[in-house]
Amino acid sequence: MKKRLLKGSIFVCIVLIFAAYLYHIWEQNREYEAEVRETYRQAEELIEQGLYEEADEKLEQIRGLQYTELEIDKLLSLCEAHMSYNDGDLTSAYETVSSLELEYAGSAIQTELDAFKEQVSEEYDSYLEEKAIAESEAEVQREKEAAERAAEKEKSFLESLKKKVPYVGLAEEYIGKTALGTPSSTVRHNTEMVNGKAYTANLYDFKSGNKTIFTARCVQGEVIQVWDKRDSASSGSSSSSSSSGSSSKKSSSSSSGSSSGSDEYNASDYDDPEEFYYDHYDDFDGYEDAEVYWEDAQ
Repeated sequence: MKKRLLKGSIFVCIVLIFAAYLYHIWEQNREYEAEVRETYRQAEELIEQGLYEEADEKLEQIRGLQYTELEIDKLLSLCEAHMSYNDGDLTSAYETVSSLELEYAGSAIQTELDAFKEQVSEEYDSYLEEKAIAESEAEVQREKEAAERAAEKEKSFLESLKKKVPYVGLAEEYIGKTALGTPSSTVRHNTEMVNGKAYTANLYDFKSGNKTIFTARCVQGEVIQVWDKRDSASSGSSSSSSSSGSSSKKSSSSSSGSSSGSDEYNASDYDDPEEFYYDHYDDFDGYEDAEVYWEDAQ
């Protein structure tokens, strides 16, 4: 019997101790919640007074805690939006507050939030408009400066071109801007094969009196071949030089006897009838006539 009473007493003691422990925990939680709510209340008062940095410090102490009717994180966002706005960071303020909604805040804070959202939204819209105008003006200025640089570069290029003759690689649009001046109004044509495709070539002749002193051949808007006959024109010789990158004449070892009386134009010195025609087109009725002469001279 005594053993049963002893066991019963021990059990009761354990239950009482456990109950006391639970009560202590509950009391601590209740006190902690009261402290949290008090901190929250103080933060609300600071917000109502417009003291957002102080309110932010209070709310940071309880950030992340979840209690019914305590919108801790939302009030933190409101404070941070105000601080960003005061620091001149309108974009951050707008992004933070534009979608912020409060459910349990008092009327004073709710009214303040609505007014602040409207103010920030209006200022942000104006900021975007001013930014767009500024960017547009900056783009116009950049384009103007780029155009001025391009014009200056073009002017410098044209000045330097006046000291040169047409050269391989020169754009066709500049063919009349070199030291040789404007070419003959009669533009000759033939065909150039590029990667198996036929293109029309334009041949521009530059004359001194009735003599052709220079010819430039253009394909696809660019000079690809030139014949400089200025020296031969001044000496009365019919030979010329080409800067196309390939020789248009035979070597001396293969053209012996080419200066005979039957070949007054030295056609046998040429590997290609077209090259021969370029140098002597004034002496023939057309390419076919020159080609026949060249074939007879070979």
